[in-house]
Amino acid sequence: GDCIDTGDTALWTTRAVLQSLPPLAQHYAVRLLCTEDPVPEDTLLSWLKPGSREAHDAAMERLLSLRILLSPSEDDGSGRLPGTQSSATLVNGTTLSIRRRKRPRPQGSSVVLNPHFRRTLSASLYTPHEVPWRHRKKLKADPAPPQAEEIDEHMHSRWDQVLKFLVGAPKVEMSEKVESFLLRTNLMVPVAPGDINEVDSEDEEGGERIRISPRGYEFLLQDIHVQMWRFAQEYISGAGASVDATPGGLRHFSAETVLKFLFQLSYCRVGEDYPVDALSHEEQLLLDDFVEFGFIYRRKRSDGQSFSSRFYPSSVACNLVFGFREDDPSSSGPVPMRSTMTTAPSLGLAASASGDDPSSMKSRLEVANLSAVPIIVQTNYQVVAYTTNELHFRILGLFSELKTILPNAVVALLTRAAFMEALRIGITAQQVIRFLESNAHPETRSRTSIIPDTVKEQLALWEQEQQRVKFSPGILVDFGSSCDEEDFAALTAQLSENSVLLWSRSSAESKSVVVHSDPESAAVLERVRRELGV
Repeated sequence: GDCIDTGDTALWTTRAVLQSLPPLAQHYAVRLLCTEDPVPEDTLLSWLKPGSREAHDAAMERLLSLRILLSPSEDDGSGRLPGTQSSATLVNGTTLSIRRRKRPRPQGSSVVLNPHFRRTLSASLYTPHEVPWRHRKKLKADPAPPQAEEIDEHMHSRWDQVLKFLVGAPKVEMSEKVESFLLRTNLMVPVAPGDINEVDSEDEEGGERIRISPRGYEFLLQDIHVQMWRFAQEYISGAGASVDATPGGLRHFSAETVLKFLFQLSYCRVGEDYPVDALSHEEQLLLDDFVEFGFIYRRKRSDGQSFSSRFYPSSVACNLVFGFREDDPSSSGPVPMRSTMTTAPSLGLAASASGDDPSSMKSRLEVANLSAVPIIVQTNYQVVAYTTNELHFRILGLFSELKTILPNAVVALLTRAAFMEALRIGITAQQVIRFLESNAHPETRSRTSIIPDTVKEQLALWEQEQQRVKFSPGILVDFGSSCDEEDFAALTAQLSENSVLLWSRSSAESKSVVVHSDPESAAVLERVRRELGV
């Protein structure tokens, strides 16, 4: 990526890049670490079992595209290579800008490990530090350290407030920074004059009214780990902008700063504290934003104004880069192993502290999934959600009718009226189905179909019903009886050829056409009329 090309790859970035590689590519990189001389590709093939050519080619493609491997002619000792910009993707969708080779590599040539990658990987393997930041500044022991459960409960509580504000819950106030994020990402939009919506939000001083957008509904129905990654992507996409912002506003950071910060977070441990002073100025500003949204826990001092000199990452923040795959719907929470590479804790590449027992890991994974709501969908269109969270009530109410609220559950019904209203505000059948499946009760996951087929088919039919009639603004032109049949047929034929005709009717008393209302269509109509003299 750019970090490799610029010769400024951080130790933690190198670890992250290595762990994002396929197992065979990891094997090549670590094995070539021991030599600075070019190695023929045939030698690499000799390490494999017969019939492994396809896996070899895939590994080589990844290593060459990321410029972890170079040809001897490209190796100038700096690890840099002029070339065209391209991109490569890490485990869960993290896109790194890379420089692609200008000419294809001939088969059977030699390769050498990128010198800069070799140096940083060697330092990474031999470092005694298993986590970032803590070795830069020593912290006194926290007299009352928060438990992992407390940190994640705090994160989910803060994030639930953001989602409640998004869905329009009353009496939910958000900072200007959060509102800026929701508007900038088009999750919420300003309310147009005369547009009345029951989920509008307005600040107490009568400021601009904003409401959730169709994109916001899609975001709301996604798994919390997808939501978190979308949040991180917004910061990455702000590359090149200044880190300065108006007071309370959303800052912009370079993609390199955000990625390095996320890579380092991925090697932190939930429940351990890290010194704020060990972060760079930009990282401290980024930390403030992550604290604002709840991804990182940081206490306020006794004065209630300033923050503590230590922070605690949540499990979602620690697993943001490697713990979730968007293309795997079953991956609804952090996973204990961040890649298929097996490493020893002594190398500093372990995902968790040595000595973690299975029960503590299980507890940690359960805590990270606090926002999940176990749902059972029955064949009679009844939805039973075991939750007492107001946010879950509001989400279910977007596409169903709430019938009964019990002490530990809510019963809703999927009705045509409720679902058609959901379609009207921009929610799709696929989004509802995915939400119900991703939050399915554990007892239903063993079924062949988590949601009854009759329910899924009915939702699809209701959606198709809305699409039967298509509304298009148009311009009606009535020629009366003055236009003869032959000229009118030629007129409609030319309008159809130009893809501007919406409707036409020909009778003895009148002949009419309707064309699209845009200026280009109107111009085509006038041109055809002049040519035919009608």
